[in-house]
Amino acid sequence: MRSPGVSSSGSAAAVVDYMTPLALGTQHTASTTLPASFCGAFAFKPSLGFTEMTGSNILVPRLAHLGLLARSVDDLALFAGAFNPTLAELDPVERFPSPRIAFVRGSGWTNVTFDAATALKSLLSRIRVPIPELVLPPESDRAAEVTMGLLDAHLAFRFGGLPADDFAQLCSPLQAGVQNGKNMSAPRYLELDALADRLTALADRLFAEHDLLITLSTLGEATRLEDGPGSGVMSMPWSLCGLPTLSLPLLRGKQGLPIGLQLIGQKGRDRSLLQAGRLGRRRNQPNHLTPSLRIAMSPELSWSHSDPARPPIEVNGRVYRWPKRPTVVVCFDGCDPSYLQAASAAGVFPTFDRLRRTGYWGTALAAMPTFTNPNNVSVVCGVPPAVHGVSGNFYIDRETGREVMMVDATPMRAPTILAAFSQAGASVATVTAKDKLRKALGRDLEGIAFSAEKADSATESENGISDVQALVGRTTPDQYSADLSLFVLDAGVRLLQTRRPELMYLSLSDYVQHKHAPEEAEALVFMAEVDRRIGEFIERGAVVGIVADHGMSDMATEDGAPNVLYLGDAIDEAFGPNAARVVCPITDPFVRHHGALGGFVRVHLLRRDVEIATIAGFIRSLPGIALALPRDEACARFLLPEDREGDLAVIAEMGVALGAHREGHDLAQLAGQRLRSHGGLSEQTVPFILSHPLQADAAASVSGPLRNYDVFSLALNAVEV
Repeated sequence: MRSPGVSSSGSAAAVVDYMTPLALGTQHTASTTLPASFCGAFAFKPSLGFTEMTGSNILVPRLAHLGLLARSVDDLALFAGAFNPTLAELDPVERFPSPRIAFVRGSGWTNVTFDAATALKSLLSRIRVPIPELVLPPESDRAAEVTMGLLDAHLAFRFGGLPADDFAQLCSPLQAGVQNGKNMSAPRYLELDALADRLTALADRLFAEHDLLITLSTLGEATRLEDGPGSGVMSMPWSLCGLPTLSLPLLRGKQGLPIGLQLIGQKGRDRSLLQAGRLGRRRNQPNHLTPSLRIAMSPELSWSHSDPARPPIEVNGRVYRWPKRPTVVVCFDGCDPSYLQAASAAGVFPTFDRLRRTGYWGTALAAMPTFTNPNNVSVVCGVPPAVHGVSGNFYIDRETGREVMMVDATPMRAPTILAAFSQAGASVATVTAKDKLRKALGRDLEGIAFSAEKADSATESENGISDVQALVGRTTPDQYSADLSLFVLDAGVRLLQTRRPELMYLSLSDYVQHKHAPEEAEALVFMAEVDRRIGEFIERGAVVGIVADHGMSDMATEDGAPNVLYLGDAIDEAFGPNAARVVCPITDPFVRHHGALGGFVRVHLLRRDVEIATIAGFIRSLPGIALALPRDEACARFLLPEDREGDLAVIAEMGVALGAHREGHDLAQLAGQRLRSHGGLSEQTVPFILSHPLQADAAASVSGPLRNYDVFSLALNAVEV
């Protein structure tokens, strides 16, 4: 168990736990700043004399400050505006001049933890303006001594006359402070008070050449309960001198717990301090940042907790609330529900097994055809292919007759949820296994978007991030490996640790599912590794949603040979050559593990003498065919875009793969392995899992089958957090 801090810790905890958007505190030493750092809140301690303190518990008048706590700097400004209206609305960041910043250590620095110092050093290295170290005057080392001496004297004045029984009820530190105060002589008190005056005068001189000082809010992460509430030594000099401070929860320690970054302003320059606290708010939107400060600032410096006052985002006719916690949606490519069942039965799935009990556990229908591109795009757009226009990895343009392989966002007709949130100011990231999908899902995204496949070539200009291999701690994986998916998840965990995006989408690869059945050892090892990483997201406070783009079916005969119906060959034999063209929408640059064979194909008629009804009847008569639907019927039934559909949509029975012509499919690279693939109705049922349970009213309103593209709606709008 960890300490939430000192006296205003209840206010900090209430804000971070979403009990209230704003809370008051007080501060004589560190009573607002320290809890904010330990709990992960934003805190503003205004200049001394900012407002009347009547009604608060004033112990030492020259130390008594108001404390404000919230979940963003903008909220702090709004809150402060209730006391001083000039603070309520800050200037746009592009109109605010770059502050002159200096780093200070202070007398407590020798006790700062290594991980806290390292995190701050990393952050400072990313701020693209010079930040010299400002060495404080030697007398400043006595700030803690002066602060605690004055406090002890006033504690003795307040509580020293209590009856013995009442005094015994006080906590040990308070009793010790009272006793120290009783033992203090009048000359000693006057000495401390005079030294406080000198330190206050010295503090004013610190800003002769600097507008802003920067240091840590605390010595490190929240202390263990048995070790006490933590030390306020990093805040005492600024409280003693009446300077305004901000604590921003932008660093993380070795346990992943928050550590506050403390900004100190000149006395009376509270507005400038609040303004400076906003400079890094919109990560990866450099036009909104002061050019010379261009904070590529430890990306964490751009993160602020969700602001409940921000209006919901409407995308493609659906409304999404802002994340209350970092929200991670994972597209578990090819994860047929049978893989979950096998991993659970093997005892290697503790995180998912827990979610079955404590979160939301169900299934959903994937978009048809059950291929990678249509479903990933459906998930990030929140709508079916009829709206966003992507209905396969490969298709024929009906107007031009041109073959189109989807390798970027060109076929997309709808905006994504990710882009909409990023353009509204949210910190957003997406990581995909394959780069072709990254180019589509990152469409118009003002944030981070990179692939595991091309991790070694990510750049700030194209991907919003560079040096991904250093972030993840290992090299770019082989695109034909289980590690491609694990790299995506590891990158997501590191982004959550270091950059804390509000919204993140992770898309895996189905390499393992194509190669291995659910009960095979390789599949179980992979599922265990995924389970562990999902657990890390949840432990770090994220809301996690998990769906799949499709399931996976064995499409081989008993002897292990691919069970394929080459529909193009069958049509040629029955109607002659060039009667129709069979298109396999599963075709993409990564066909080694499935040979471009799946459960869904499109048929385009080429000859006028062949009627649709005739060829449809013939196809339906073939063994292994489940459906052969004319275009209008297929589009109405499966919500597909008509201009990208063939004359017929053909779907195989479970266990049967459809191909065009035998010579057009290279099966040599299956290397004797059983063909496992997808595309049809048999692979339409996929997992739908949330780390948190649904709100009661939301659970009651879920009727009929969910779709995998409902996941953002439920994760953002309907879970209990």
